[in-house]
Amino acid sequence: AQDLTTRFMGTWSVEAAQLEALASGQGSSIDGGAAPDSGLPAIRRFVRQKTYEAIGMKERAIDMDGPGLQHGVKRQILLMLVDTFWQRHLENMDSLRDAVKLRTYGEQNPIVEYKRDAYKAFANMMVRIRRNVVFYLFNFQPQPL
Repeated sequence: AQDLTTRFMGTWSVEAAQLEALASGQGSSIDGGAAPDSGLPAIRRFVRQKTYEAIGMKERAIDMDGPGLQHGVKRQILLMLVDTFWQRHLENMDSLRDAVKLRTYGEQNPIVEYKRDAYKAFANMMVRIRRNVVFYLFNFQPQPL
């Protein structure tokens, strides 16, 4: 975890004891200020704040090499990943259609089974797209033009 934090946000890191103190409401927040809330909401607020800071740092780094480039980079990454995952999804749907035919022997309604499995596959595809967009965005290294 510390490796990823350093990679995405610089040298900032959090110890497990600090998170436990924030979650239990004991002591102050991780940044040294007073903790207005505790438990899961406090951890979510803290992670969200640090995430926005990391995104801002990455956007500024991209814009230093090419003003206005960050929007084009985000768009290109998103389009590339949606295209790749959609092609795989369509191939998986063909395989799923063939596999669902076999379920008729098990006295299951093939249409209901196909819809259920197709929805799960689509939801998984969307999760993978979201995860990979963030991964590629943070791994993007702008080069001077």
